[in-house]
Amino acid sequence: MRYFITADDFGANAPINDGINEGLVDGSFTIASIMMNMPGTDEAIALAKNNNYMDKIGFHLNLTAGVPLTEDMKKTRLCCSNGSFHRGAKSYLLKRFPSKGFILTIRKECEEQMRRYRDAGFKSKHIDSHMWIMYNASVYKAIEPLIEKYGFKTTRTPQGHVFSTESFVRTLYFKYIYSKYKKLLNIVGDWSGCPSEFEFAVQDGKFSDDCLVELYVHPSTYNGINEDRLFNYKHDRRPISEICEFAAKSGTKIDML
Repeated sequence: MRYFITADDFGANAPINDGINEGLVDGSFTIASIMMNMPGTDEAIALAKNNNYMDKIGFHLNLTAGVPLTEDMKKTRLCCSNGSFHRGAKSYLLKRFPSKGFILTIRKECEEQMRRYRDAGFKSKHIDSHMWIMYNASVYKAIEPLIEKYGFKTTRTPQGHVFSTESFVRTLYFKYIYSKYKKLLNIVGDWSGCPSEFEFAVQDGKFSDDCLVELYVHPSTYNGINEDRLFNYKHDRRPISEICEFAAKSGTKIDML
């Protein structure tokens, strides 16, 4: 089994930026993905430039956290009364069929995030999304014309976490959206998941020798230790060093995609 490690949520805040920066500098992580609308975004851009890993930063589309970059988006039901995104945006979109006008509003927000990503100097052709918000029909319709415009070529596979944790009906829904993305983007990897899912899959012998696996982590420094704050999506923490050690014993790490 070959694997690579992606650090999600670069730009979210200072502790997360510290954890991701540490892992990119010491080689623990293969790549990271940045959110362009968060309190720590400017700091994350500066860290990437100062430490010469601009080529290792992919784009993390975000419609569920922080403050939108466009005023129209702040007025939608994806946002709280204070204008910030709420975590329930994903569920709201799954239960509604937005109007063309709403989809255009989503498109404007996504495009502003993409534009700022490119303007910052990032050249990566990789796109993924916070809380898998890309796997929504409305978001797909919004970003479909933007993917080529902003030069995105690859995305992470939903095989793994998404297809093993959702209900039967929602899995069918996500598979339908997945079929759409496969026509636009190259899917990187055969499986992706968080560290606890990765460990269970290794122990169950899930991965063949030629399998390419994405292990994604959510680093943050806490009391001087770089930890995954979402080891199992239940906010249990685990030192990044332990996660990397287990992965190294289980397969061969690739350095670049």
